[in-house]
Amino acid sequence: MDSSLDDSSISNSSKSKLHLYRYPALAKSEESSRELSIARDKIAAFEAKFKSTLIANTKNNWLEKLEGQVTTYRRELIQFKRQKLAKVNADYEQNRSVFEMKCQNLSLHTLPRSLSNNIKTLDLSHNLITKLTNRSMSHFYNLVNLNLYYNQLETIENGALDALSHLQSLNLESNRLYKQNSSHKGVLDHLQRLKTLNLANNNLDSDMMHCYLSSATSLLNLDLSRNAIIILFSEMFAGVPRLSTLDLSDNYIEEIERGTFNSLKDLRVLNLALNAMHCIASFDLLQLRLLNLSSNSLEFFIGQNSQESYQLSNLDLSQNNLQHFPILPKFHMLQHLNLSGNNIGELIPSSYETEHSLGATTWHEATAELELPAAIENIISHLTHLINLDLSNNHLVTFPWYFLSYLSTLQKLNMAENCLHNVTDGFSIKISDKMKNRKNMSLRVLDLRANSIQSIPYWLFDMLPGIEQINLKNNNIKFCSCCHNGQNNSASSVDVCSNFSDAHNLHYLNLQNNSIQDIPPHVFHHKSLFSLDLSHNAGLNIQAGALKEVEQSLQTLSLNRNWMNDTQANLPCLKWLKSLDLSNNRLQVFPPSLLCSSLESLDLQNNSLRSIDERATLIWTNSLKNISISGNSFDCCSLNWVHSLLIAETNILDLDKAYCIYPSSNTRVPFIKQSNHAQHCHHKTGVGYLKFVIMVLVSVTLCSIFVMIPRSS
Repeated sequence: MDSSLDDSSISNSSKSKLHLYRYPALAKSEESSRELSIARDKIAAFEAKFKSTLIANTKNNWLEKLEGQVTTYRRELIQFKRQKLAKVNADYEQNRSVFEMKCQNLSLHTLPRSLSNNIKTLDLSHNLITKLTNRSMSHFYNLVNLNLYYNQLETIENGALDALSHLQSLNLESNRLYKQNSSHKGVLDHLQRLKTLNLANNNLDSDMMHCYLSSATSLLNLDLSRNAIIILFSEMFAGVPRLSTLDLSDNYIEEIERGTFNSLKDLRVLNLALNAMHCIASFDLLQLRLLNLSSNSLEFFIGQNSQESYQLSNLDLSQNNLQHFPILPKFHMLQHLNLSGNNIGELIPSSYETEHSLGATTWHEATAELELPAAIENIISHLTHLINLDLSNNHLVTFPWYFLSYLSTLQKLNMAENCLHNVTDGFSIKISDKMKNRKNMSLRVLDLRANSIQSIPYWLFDMLPGIEQINLKNNNIKFCSCCHNGQNNSASSVDVCSNFSDAHNLHYLNLQNNSIQDIPPHVFHHKSLFSLDLSHNAGLNIQAGALKEVEQSLQTLSLNRNWMNDTQANLPCLKWLKSLDLSNNRLQVFPPSLLCSSLESLDLQNNSLRSIDERATLIWTNSLKNISISGNSFDCCSLNWVHSLLIAETNILDLDKAYCIYPSSNTRVPFIKQSNHAQHCHHKTGVGYLKFVIMVLVSVTLCSIFVMIPRSS
């Protein structure tokens, strides 16, 4: 008998129940499906009712999820890059040990034979090597860079360097090549890839140099500085026609023969500083871009009278004996001209002065065909690319300011350490007024420090409307009162005082050490000063309102070593002040008006301060980075402000030098030696507490009396 059930004999409902009985898991699944369907209906209803809110929340969640994924990706990417970089560095270090070998300071007398022949760079500097032989050098045929600086090298065998066919850089500086020089002729001839050669400090003279330069046709950079060269003869550089950079500084060069540099068509940089040349009579290097002739004995510099265009952009003639402005080529690209440290007394000499003082000198002969004043004025008018002109440390008494109208690209003019007494041209006031129409819009920086200037003419800022920085340190500047514009009404052109109210773009002003006694109100009217230095003006009195116009701009203020007392420091609220130097004064109280400033740097050294307002330390909590406080007589029993600074992690630069005084005993102790001052200040605390108790008792008594008094009807 078959016990199995026949599905055909069972009703549909029975089939369903039997199906669920046989497969309970499926039953649960279907039940869950029904519940899920019900939940979906509820969600749909919810979505319909709160659709906008749901969309916003979904978007926020999606953005948060995306940001999280991006952050994770960035973190993983950074980690991957670090791992990759570490591997690259490790590989580089491993390979570098094969291709680069440093053997300096090992007291080697010969080249080591055990080194790999794959070496590209070999540093043998600071050893005792005296000789290069064919045998010792043949092993290094892959060398690209060889450094033999500061050895005792005297001999290079003929052919010793021939195997170095890949050599590009050879440093033989500070050796003794002069001793066996005669055997070194053509020693570099087979180095067809050599680009850089350093023969500095070998005591080589002009004839000796020819042995090394006879056929180095690939050479681009050559250093011959600190040798014994006296004359540069015409064929000296014929064997190095591709030179781009040539350093001949610190020799004894007195003469350069005509045509010496004719073969160097690619020469761009020439350094002839620290030699003994007396004149340059016919400068004709059209292709040269940088020429350094500083620290010679040059009395004049004359360029060739040519209509050709010169590429010269940087000319250094500093520390010579020039008495006049150089006679430059008519057409050039000069951007930087340094004439500092010469004997220039007038920028444009008078004809009489020229004839009387120079007589039959070489300079006079060279300029005989020139009308010198007109020639120099014409030269200055052609300085149309000049950016930086340095005339500092000369003997200038006056300066023709109207020339600045020619220098339309000039950005920086340095006339520090001259003999200027007044910034005038010696013209009448009417002529000075005329200069207002000849403006220089490009000049930004003017350095007039260390002269004897008493006043800045009222028309200068009209002529230089773009001026941003003026350095007047070490002069004798006098300020005008608020009702005086500085112009003298007499026939003289000399202005009697200075007022900076017309310098509308002035940002940095240095008036250090000018013997200024008084600063009246409104001298910086309409200013946007960022930095003001008034230090080293003993007895300075800053009147109320003197700095009012810079309240919203000043960021750096220096009042160091003025010996001001509290009544002389009339400072307004300088909201944007970041750096303040009040050191070396006689202040007993920090100026309360400056509590509005978010200072970052503060110097209070060497004053008479007893304490600092705790409100200030709270204001500076988030801004002050550095403070100096030594040289004051702080009260040891009022040092809460110090603790506030330390808690705020402010750097007290001189805490180890700071002292305080106990009022009761007048004992002076270092801040750091006695960390707990409270035990020595009980007397002060007790007195304070007693005063408090007495005040409370008096108050209670007065209140009782007031209550007992019957009110009048």
